[in-house]
Amino acid sequence: MAVPDPMEREQSYRLSAAELRARFVNLVDMLSALRRVLTVQDAQASEAHLVQVALSQLVVHQHLRYCSVFLRRGDELHCLVGTGFDEVVGGQLGRPLVSRVDPRNAQRFRVGEGVMGLACSTGLLQHADECPHDWRFKPFEDPAAGQRIGSLISVPLKDDQGVVGVLNASHPEPGFFDSWHEHSLSLFAETLGQLLSSYRLRCNLDQEVAARTDALARALEEADRLRQRFEHLSTVDELTGLHNRRHFFAEGPRLVAAAQRAGSPLTLVIADIDHFKRINDTWGHDVGDKVLQRVAAVLEAELRAGDLLARLGGEEFVLLLPDTDTDGAVQLVERINRKFPDLPTGPAGAPRVLTASYGLAALAPHMARLPAGDTLELLYVHADKAMYHCKLAGRNRWEVYHEDSPGS
Repeated sequence: MAVPDPMEREQSYRLSAAELRARFVNLVDMLSALRRVLTVQDAQASEAHLVQVALSQLVVHQHLRYCSVFLRRGDELHCLVGTGFDEVVGGQLGRPLVSRVDPRNAQRFRVGEGVMGLACSTGLLQHADECPHDWRFKPFEDPAAGQRIGSLISVPLKDDQGVVGVLNASHPEPGFFDSWHEHSLSLFAETLGQLLSSYRLRCNLDQEVAARTDALARALEEADRLRQRFEHLSTVDELTGLHNRRHFFAEGPRLVAAAQRAGSPLTLVIADIDHFKRINDTWGHDVGDKVLQRVAAVLEAELRAGDLLARLGGEEFVLLLPDTDTDGAVQLVERINRKFPDLPTGPAGAPRVLTASYGLAALAPHMARLPAGDTLELLYVHADKAMYHCKLAGRNRWEVYHEDSPGS
């Protein structure tokens, strides 16, 4: 059976991590910019101007093609502001254009009518993947505008009294939006709703401004907590509580660089549970998950301050051990492997036969000239090869990678 190329596998993980990081940066930038909008105390600013400024941040930081805000007036929704890009040149979006709409000529929808009308009447996000074929979709009065909408998300804007309007994001391509767009637009709509509420209170009920500002601050704090939660989930393996692959390859180069500067030893260890598929097939995935959690607890108990441990995925774990040569790493591996057979791998009374295979790779003198990130990847590839040789040799063993090893 062909063995997946570790470098190709790692490239795929890095690309996914880069995309996730870019989305987080854009979300944080958007929230930071919107926070500045919220602090504007210009009494002369109109409601349309505030929404116009807010939408400009949304369309730039979230790379959306078209956005609009419709406000509720009785049983109708009236377009207040529309925004988009003026052109697409060479596959790149042009300048963002945000324009207020003349109330006399504004597009209108009845509450409950069309995708945005349903968002207003139900108070729930509406997502139409293929607008021309979606029963909820009501084309704009301008036929050309309707033809340009392939996918649409409508999010209700709320204040303490209920739904005050709808935020819309559309794109010419069907199926353009994903769950990330739903989450980020919901977060934006929540903040924009509080912005509109704060503006109206300031204009009409000055005595309540302080109270509403506190409510707005709480909404921003919740947004910050949500961002921190996203960042935490992006670096932690949900099942075991260990760091994940993304965190390992982000933090590992720092430890490698320190070892290169100091000329101190450093060893990378890959641990792969033997015959783990048998556990899942025999006792089910719930039991298999508990086994992985027990293995993670054993590995974590052996960590020293300064060591780095992560779950790479499946039944594979990785340890990066600063100030540790191969002899020290072998002692650690043997200490760990003595504990594995004592771990339950099934119901009470089931035989306990858990073992693992270990690949070890140590920092070599010739690596001192390599960038730390490249060195970490090289150590990972070497340890992975050594671990694979253990599998071929019968499992339940360890092997240290050497340049003259077979297949190296």
